[in-house]
Amino acid sequence: MEAKSIKQCPYCKMSLTLEQLAQDPDIDIIGMSFAEDSLEWVYYFFQHEVPNCGSSFLVRVDEFTSLIQEPIPTEKMTLRDCCEEHCVSVNDLSTCKAECYFAPFRRLLIKMIADKERIRAARSSVAR
Repeated sequence: MEAKSIKQCPYCKMSLTLEQLAQDPDIDIIGMSFAEDSLEWVYYFFQHEVPNCGSSFLVRVDEFTSLIQEPIPTEKMTLRDCCEEHCVSVNDLSTCKAECYFAPFRRLLIKMIADKERIRAARSSVAR
C-alpha cells in the first residue's frame, strides 16, 4: 500500500509523506512553534534540502500524532507559570519537561532531528 501524501513542497511540488517528513535527511526539521493555545496553529518547520529546491514550509504537528509513543496529556500549559516557553521560539530545540499537551510533540521533534543526524552521519561514513 502506498503511503499517503500529507504535504506538497511549495516550490518543487514533490509530494511528501509522513514517513519522509519524519525520516528523510533531505528534509531538515528547523523547529516547532505556535501562534496560540490551539493545535490549529502549532507547526513543525521544515527545509527541503534537495538540488534546485531549498524551500521552507510548515506542517501542523497533529499530523504526527501517530508517531508519538507516549501518553499525550490533555491539558495545554501554554505560557502558564509552569511553561518553559520552548514552543514560543522556532529556534529553541530544548526538551520540555512540562506535563503539557505540546511536550510530546517537542520530544518527537528532537527525536526526528537526532534520527536524521544519524542517517546523515551513516551516509557520510559510507561515502568515504
